[in-house]
Amino acid sequence: MKRVLIPGVILCGADVAQAVDDKNMYMHFFEEMTVYAPVPVPVNGNTHYTSESIERLPTGNGNISDLLRTNPAVRMDSTQSTSLNQGDIRPEKISIHGASPYQNAYLIDGISATNNLNPANESDASSATNISGMSQGYYLDVSLLDNVTLYDSFVPVEFGRFNGGVIDAKIKRFNADDSSVKLGYRTTRSDWLTSHIDENNKSAFNQGSSGSTYYSPDFKKNFYTLSFNQELADNFGVTAGLSRRQSDITRADYVSNDGIVAGRAQYKNVIDTALSKFTWFASDRFTHDLTLKYTGSSRDYNTSTFPQSDREMGNKSYGLAWDMDTQLAWAKLRTTVGWDHISDYTRHDHDIWYTELSCTYGDITGRCTRGGLGHISQAVDNYTFKTRLDWQKFAVGNVSHQPYFGAEYIYSDAWTERHNQSESYVINAA
Repeated sequence: MKRVLIPGVILCGADVAQAVDDKNMYMHFFEEMTVYAPVPVPVNGNTHYTSESIERLPTGNGNISDLLRTNPAVRMDSTQSTSLNQGDIRPEKISIHGASPYQNAYLIDGISATNNLNPANESDASSATNISGMSQGYYLDVSLLDNVTLYDSFVPVEFGRFNGGVIDAKIKRFNADDSSVKLGYRTTRSDWLTSHIDENNKSAFNQGSSGSTYYSPDFKKNFYTLSFNQELADNFGVTAGLSRRQSDITRADYVSNDGIVAGRAQYKNVIDTALSKFTWFASDRFTHDLTLKYTGSSRDYNTSTFPQSDREMGNKSYGLAWDMDTQLAWAKLRTTVGWDHISDYTRHDHDIWYTELSCTYGDITGRCTRGGLGHISQAVDNYTFKTRLDWQKFAVGNVSHQPYFGAEYIYSDAWTERHNQSESYVINAA
C-alpha cells in the first residue's frame, strides 16, 4: 500500500451540532474525511513515482536526475549545473545519502543499466585518451516511462552492486483499454531567463568561451515526444515512445590571447530516446514481454582558446529484453533474459594536434595549440539472466509470510578502441 502525505488545510462545514450546558455554545462534529493524491513521498525507504506524478512534477530537461531533484535523500552536484551552463541537457550526477554518484545502481525493468566504464570521469576536456563517462548508462526521457522507484534505504535483497541507492525505471506496458497516440512539445531559451553571473566570470560568459565549464549565454531548447499504445491482435499489442531533446548553444568559436572573439558558432546538445514493449497475454498463466530500448546523446564542444578544436562527445546505448511471467498454482515465476550495449566516445574533427611556439594560425601571435586527436571510444556488452519465484502468502498463527527466491547472472565484455591514428607535434619555428 502506497501512502501519501498532503500538506495543506482542508476547510469544511457540517450541519450536525450538539448542545452543551451553555446554550450559547455548540460543539461541532465533522464527518471523517480521507484525502488521496498521487504525491510521491518516501515510504519504508523507497519513493515511487507513477506516470501521473511524473507528468505533474517539474522535470527540467526530462532526465531521471531532474525527476529526483526534490527528493530529500538525493543531493545534486552543485558544480555540474549552474547559471553558467543552463544550455546543457546532459543528466546531472546525483548522490544518495552522501554516497558517490558512481555508487548508485540504475535499472530498466529490473535489468542493470549502470555504466561501470570509468563513470567518475565526466570531463569534456580535449585529450588523446579522455572519454567522458557517467553512471547512467541510458539517458532516459522520464515522460516515456510508466514509473520510477528510488530505493535509498531498506533496499530489497534482490538488488546488489551498489553502495548508494537503487533507481529502477519501468517502461510502459500495452493496455488494451487505452489505444492512443500522444504528441508533446516543450521549449525554453536563454531570452526567457535572468542569470546572475559572478563578476569574475561575466566577461568570459558573455563571450561564450570555456572556463570552469562550457558557458552557454545564448541557447534554445526544444523537446519533442511521441508515444502510442496500440492493439495489434487479440491479446497482443505494443506501446512505444520516441523523444528528441535538443539544445542549440551559440558559443565563441575562438577567443584570442588578447580577449578578442574571432567568430561564433552554434553547438548542438542532443539526446534521442526510443522505447518499445511488445506484450502477449498468451493465457491466464503466461505473459510475455519483448522490450527494445535505445538512447543516443551527442554534445558538440570546442576549447575556445584552441583553434580548430571542435569535437563531438556522446553516449550510445541500446538493448533488448524478454520477460516471461508464469502463474503457478502455488507461486508466480518471472524469468528475464537481456542484452545491453553501452558506449561512450570522443570524436575530434581533426587527427593532428599542434603545439606551436610561434603560431601560424590566422592573426594569432605567440604560442598556440590547435587541432584534434582523432576518434576513441569505450563500450561494454552486458548479458543478463534473472529469475524470481514469489510464493503465495501463508499464515503461521497470527503472522503471514510471503517468501521469494531469485537468482541473477551477468556477464560483461568491455573494451576501448581507437578508430584512427592521431599525431601530436611541437613546432618551434614560424
